[in-house]
Amino acid sequence: MLGWVVTQVSVTLAFIISALILYGLYGLDASLKHRRRGRPDGIVEVPGSPPDPNIVAVHGLGANPDLTWTSKLSKRDLENLLASTNLPARIKEGLAKVANEIGVNETRRISLLDHVLRPEFPEARILKFCYNSDWFINAPVVTPEEIASRLLDELKRVRSNSLSTPIIFIGHSFGGIAFLGAPNDIKGSSCGIVFLGTPHNGSRLSRPAAVLALVSGVLGSDTTLLFALKRSSMDLFDLETKFRDAVHNQGGRREELKIVSFYENLPTRAFGLLSIGLVSTDALYLNTSIRLTLSHTVDAPSAFGAAPNAIGIDVDHVDLNKSPKIYAKLTHALHGLKSQSEPSLNENQLCAVERLDPLAGAAFNPELEQLEGHETVCYPNTRVDLLERIQQWVRDTEGKCIFWLQGMAGTGKSTVSRTITWDLIQQDYFVASFFFRRNAEEPDRVNPARLFPTIASQLVRCLPSMAGHVRNAIEDAKASPHVARWTRKQQFDKLILGPLKKIDKDPKTPKTIIIVLDALDECDQDKSIDQILDVLPDVMRLPSVKIKFIVTSRPESYICDVMDQSRVAAAREKVILHEEPMTRHDISVFVKFRMEAFRDDRNQKTTSGKSQRLPANWPGENNIVKIVELAVPLFIFASTACRFIEDRRHEGTPNEKLERILKQKTRSPSSQLTKTYLPTLEQMVYELDGDGKGDSIRDFKEIVGPIVLLARPLSTKSLAALLGIKVENVDSRLDWLHSVLNVPSDPETPITLFHQSFRDFLINPKLTNEFSVNEIGVHEQLCRRCLKAMEDLREDICCQKKPGTLQQNVDKREIDRCLKPELQYACLYWVEHLQKSGYEPKDGDQVHKFLQCRFLHWLEALAWIGKVLDGIDAIIALESISDAPKSPELSKYVYDMKRFIQEYQACIKRTPLQVYCSALIFAPASSLVKKQFEKCVPLWIRQLPAVENDWNSVQTLEGHLDGVTELVFSPDGKLLASGSEDGVIGLWHLEMGTLIRTLEHHENLVSDRKDLRLITALAFSQSSKQLASMSLDGVVRLWNPKTGMLTETLHQIKIHDNAQGDRYPDRVVLGFGKDNKLLAALYKTVGPPKLWSLTSATSTCVKLEFSHKFGKGFVKCLTITQDGQVEAVTGTLPSTTYFAVHYWHPDCFSKAVAFSQYIEVDHIREYRPIAAALSHNGKRLAVASNQELTLLDRDSEVITEARKFTHEQDGIRLLEFSQDGERLAAVSDNTIKLWDATTDRFTRIKHFTDQIFIFIVALSPTGKQLAWPSEHGTIRLWQVARQDCRVVQHDRVRGEYEALTFLDDGKQLAWVSSDGAVTLQNLNTGAEKTLPSLTSDVSLAWFSPDCKHLTLTSRKDFLVRLWDFTSGRHEPEMLDGHVQTVRAIVFSPDGTHLASASFHLVILWDISSYPVTKKSQYPIEYCRNITFSDDGKWLTVSGSRDVRLLDLTADPLAKPRKLYSSKDTTRYAAISRKQKLAVVEDFGELVQLYDLTKRAEPKTLRRNMGDILAIAFSPNSDQLALASRDGKVGLWNLTSDLDETGPRECLEVGTVVRSLSFPSTGSYIQTERGRLQFEASSLSLSTSFFLKQDWLSVDGENVLWIPPEHRSGDVAVYEDMIGYFDRFGQAQVIKFDLDILRQVLS
Repeated sequence: MLGWVVTQVSVTLAFIISALILYGLYGLDASLKHRRRGRPDGIVEVPGSPPDPNIVAVHGLGANPDLTWTSKLSKRDLENLLASTNLPARIKEGLAKVANEIGVNETRRISLLDHVLRPEFPEARILKFCYNSDWFINAPVVTPEEIASRLLDELKRVRSNSLSTPIIFIGHSFGGIAFLGAPNDIKGSSCGIVFLGTPHNGSRLSRPAAVLALVSGVLGSDTTLLFALKRSSMDLFDLETKFRDAVHNQGGRREELKIVSFYENLPTRAFGLLSIGLVSTDALYLNTSIRLTLSHTVDAPSAFGAAPNAIGIDVDHVDLNKSPKIYAKLTHALHGLKSQSEPSLNENQLCAVERLDPLAGAAFNPELEQLEGHETVCYPNTRVDLLERIQQWVRDTEGKCIFWLQGMAGTGKSTVSRTITWDLIQQDYFVASFFFRRNAEEPDRVNPARLFPTIASQLVRCLPSMAGHVRNAIEDAKASPHVARWTRKQQFDKLILGPLKKIDKDPKTPKTIIIVLDALDECDQDKSIDQILDVLPDVMRLPSVKIKFIVTSRPESYICDVMDQSRVAAAREKVILHEEPMTRHDISVFVKFRMEAFRDDRNQKTTSGKSQRLPANWPGENNIVKIVELAVPLFIFASTACRFIEDRRHEGTPNEKLERILKQKTRSPSSQLTKTYLPTLEQMVYELDGDGKGDSIRDFKEIVGPIVLLARPLSTKSLAALLGIKVENVDSRLDWLHSVLNVPSDPETPITLFHQSFRDFLINPKLTNEFSVNEIGVHEQLCRRCLKAMEDLREDICCQKKPGTLQQNVDKREIDRCLKPELQYACLYWVEHLQKSGYEPKDGDQVHKFLQCRFLHWLEALAWIGKVLDGIDAIIALESISDAPKSPELSKYVYDMKRFIQEYQACIKRTPLQVYCSALIFAPASSLVKKQFEKCVPLWIRQLPAVENDWNSVQTLEGHLDGVTELVFSPDGKLLASGSEDGVIGLWHLEMGTLIRTLEHHENLVSDRKDLRLITALAFSQSSKQLASMSLDGVVRLWNPKTGMLTETLHQIKIHDNAQGDRYPDRVVLGFGKDNKLLAALYKTVGPPKLWSLTSATSTCVKLEFSHKFGKGFVKCLTITQDGQVEAVTGTLPSTTYFAVHYWHPDCFSKAVAFSQYIEVDHIREYRPIAAALSHNGKRLAVASNQELTLLDRDSEVITEARKFTHEQDGIRLLEFSQDGERLAAVSDNTIKLWDATTDRFTRIKHFTDQIFIFIVALSPTGKQLAWPSEHGTIRLWQVARQDCRVVQHDRVRGEYEALTFLDDGKQLAWVSSDGAVTLQNLNTGAEKTLPSLTSDVSLAWFSPDCKHLTLTSRKDFLVRLWDFTSGRHEPEMLDGHVQTVRAIVFSPDGTHLASASFHLVILWDISSYPVTKKSQYPIEYCRNITFSDDGKWLTVSGSRDVRLLDLTADPLAKPRKLYSSKDTTRYAAISRKQKLAVVEDFGELVQLYDLTKRAEPKTLRRNMGDILAIAFSPNSDQLALASRDGKVGLWNLTSDLDETGPRECLEVGTVVRSLSFPSTGSYIQTERGRLQFEASSLSLSTSFFLKQDWLSVDGENVLWIPPEHRSGDVAVYEDMIGYFDRFGQAQVIKFDLDILRQVLS
């Protein structure tokens, strides 16, 4: 009975309790639904966030989106927080403001996102994702994938215009689990993730929470998610595994996705955890007395996830996303992730975008457009019909592919473009765009070469599948790596059309792609516009993807002509904007909208009474109609008028300003520009008269005149500084002009015009009014102000100190800090303003004085901002306006400036401070610039070189890295084209004497062989607008010399046939014939020439057959004349009495028959002819034998005169005519003679001797300039016409010297010439003494290490000559003993012995006393080299395949011991005092290292260097140094690291080093070019005092640039002096003060 009662009572109680619970839950459910209605949902942006990058925060379960990221802090809490030392300053600053605003007992909610992240990351856009995260009742969330999907959709919506902007995700608890739901998408858009207490392995509390949720199941809760989050859940394990795989699979990213995880160190409060969303979690645990604690919700193991580590924070789980304790560590972590925040592109995308080099700012960006002051989009209810028509055209998949919107200036074309672009983006269309714009700040916005690469980059960024195809197209061997140099068709086909064809079937490829080309008329090349429009219809060939182009332009005739061509016309729709019937309506809507908005805003802000308010119907329908009548069809008028009325800075009431606008209608005659702008300007002088009005207009012209005529926009601050006006005065004047000028609030942002028509209005003489600007006067004003601004220029203006500082290594911000924008502007444009002012500078005026005082400082400033070439242009312009008869002193000075910058611009561009060092000290003695600035020569240069007196008329052009193979002048005489062995073509501006651009010819169509890049032929078209080139692979290309772009790649010509053993031709000739047809001719000594006619589609080849009636003919020279005729000179073998000239007419492809003339040349009978030339105009022929030259006039066939050259040994071997045939260059070895072919006597003009063998020469069209290749990739340019420049010639030329050294502690300089003369120069007096020459044809010359002895040998005898400079004897001692030519000479380190070697004999001489005695001699099979050990006790002899050792301490001397043998030829061997032997063989990369004191296998060192020229051991045998032919010095530590991968330290010294030695003390290596310092511990090599090929280097720093004329292989270095021979054989010495120099470098 009792049991039954208990049971009944229990059931009853359970029923009652259940009913009560359900009743409460229903009430709770209703309450939750009511409270949930006001909560945010979706992406919410934290106010005040900039656009880039994005930080996205996602909250966890049970969170109130408004409160979850916040915590309540009291004033005391804030003060304690501010006392923290590890909190970032910007956060402290914000929190301090909050603390000051609240009382002692008050609290304030502090948001992690708003108060912490936003101030610390001011450039970031902070977004929070809000969603219904209830888990207890009506839980809507089922899976993490659900939330992830919605998150990505929301992000796509709010980031539609910045999809490539990287995201940093922050997820709290379940918010982090949501990221696991879409790992690939999250990773693809993210640069980092922060997990705050995310249970990657589940949570212990998820199960009891799910049981509680079961109770509410009747109310719609789903427990699936909570059970999935239980500890070690398989569902969660699967999500985590997929996420880890996605994260660690880089998929083309530059590095793995960065992840940071945080977890709680404190147990979680129960009610804090089990918040059900009614109130904030803070309220639950702050207001309750219950302190129920559970275990950690998320412990460290579960928090790790895919992160490399996890960071513990002393808070519980609930506080992990809000507590002040996380502020510092979280911001630090975000800074680490932010450094990775670049667009999240895969490897192909990154590579393709980098190679495409898109133009920043050309694509549509509404925020940038807004900043630039444009009406970004059309106003509501305007252009409705037009926009809808475009929308219908876009939707019509079968419609035409081009929509051409044509309109006059000011009709609103660009506004329509921006509107439709934005509308289509919002509709999820894929839109790419390019907005052409003429703007000096963005010169490439008008460059057609940047159009299609920029469009392609936008496609690649959003279509990853396309990126690989674009990358392949760029890297294809048949495509130039520089896409900007391709033709427009090549760019379009390879970068856009081709790749889209390959992804056409990809389901992810959008079916419609819109490309917007705005303001096409502002593209700066008419021909390129033709090419752009011509390729657009090609998109109709795509089977699935529809590409549609929206093109806007003015109705320019050249655009209309192309658009009306049948092919393009059939593919386009056309709308003429200014003829649109709705234009009047749209302008009316626009004006009404603006006026009503202005009226309402004014009335709302007016507080002074109803009398100041505007009527409700203001301005009235009638007035709006009148404004519209004035404006149609120009929106610019309506926009300017509205801005004028709206601008409160203008005096007068709105009605008065409106009246002034409407008055324009009554003026007659009245231009559209006058109606547009005059009301605004008249407002400035409204109610002013007399002096007040005059002053106002004068101020206007003083400020606005320069604004509209500046060569480049300047900011308010910079403009004021340039004009010498206070900033507030400029602001005050511009306050009236905001309706016509875009005046930014930021004083550092340039002022721009809303429309270029404002400039036209002010300077057009046909629109003269009281505000008109005197263009000439303003330019004169600007020139004066520029000169005034440049008075601030000074030496080393960027405070770099070190003379070798590279411009590229100085931060641009530092340069901009030292050279303010107004000063940069003055440096760049003062000459331009001077030219446009019409002023003619005179002797002693402001211009002349500025140049005398500031020329070098100006040049330095130009170098720092990378504008040296602009300086050359400026000097040339200055020279053109200087009148020599009226201003002789100024003219001479300007000319000297030009020569100065021409000679040294290459160095000054790279190292600006060398303008005071190298440029000054190497300039000619008579240089006016040098004399004017001689006080600027650095104090650390004690003695200057003895330079020439005048400027040389032969200039050296530097720019090629490889040898030059071809040269050709353009017919207009402005350019010189040069081709090199590495396939690079250089274009040189002859007036400036500088390299203006390079054309890279790298790609090979035949094979990967680098030698096939070599340029074999170059030719300009007659108009100089095309350049043709051919490389050794037979590929012919056409270039645009003006832009440097590759315009066409023609068919490959088969130069030779390897299968038949065919060799390369002797000569390849390119030429342009009639109708600009390109011809290519190849000929060899034997056989007929071959001629090709080349077009883009075909190549036709014929053999130019000829016969020689006197025997088998050979081709001596061939030319393609200006009219397309081919001419060749042939001779006969073996007889050379007769020459024939063959002519093939331009139609030789249909008639391959030659017309021949035979010429008997009597004087050739004795001497075989070795050179012939035909003039380019076909009128003259020159033939030369060894000693005679014949000139033949083709018309008369009469030999005018023959002259004999008796002073050249080898005679003339190369002839070249100028293009007009009036001058002839004759080359024999290293001498060039220039002849005037127009005179009866064929007189010689000038001749020049260079130091190298000349194999090619080119004459300018008039023969006044002559060019030929010189050494090290340089080109010599001879300005023959300069009568005021000296042609430098010397009896001695470089290369004729065998040795050079300092003697007598640096008091003398001694050298040996190849004729055996030994010269001693006293460096104090300059006097020279030549010792008797007892031989000629010197083969070897060597000074002893102590410089007390000199030895030399001759090729004509077998004697060794030895001078002892300490003995006072002038004649050498003859050492006789060899019976063959002496091949090697070496002195012992102490200078007491001399070893000499011939092929089969080595002799050791004792030279310690007079006379010299032969100590011993040893026969040897074959001697390559001999070396002493550093202590002089051992001598090694390198034989053909062995090394022998001689012990010099033995008495008597024993026969040399054989130490080493090899199958290969031994080049060098060296032995140390500890009997370590190093052997270098001719071939192979290894150095064999032996320890002769042990019987052990040799160790090998891998050289990784070129041919070895010198080898040396350190005194302790611990280090080994090698010098190679490729300009490297390698250093090994033999005690610790015998590394086979290469030397421990390898220094590229930039020149060939031929001798190495270690001193007995000190950590350096002595070479013939100076010292190399090294650290004993690390062996790091650096230059101590060392002369490189083109730099003097001290303590590892380049300090003095050496010009080409002063570079030498024969140098001597002694303490603080360098000695060398200049290009013309003059011995030079430069002395330095190293103490001062090292202070400068410190």
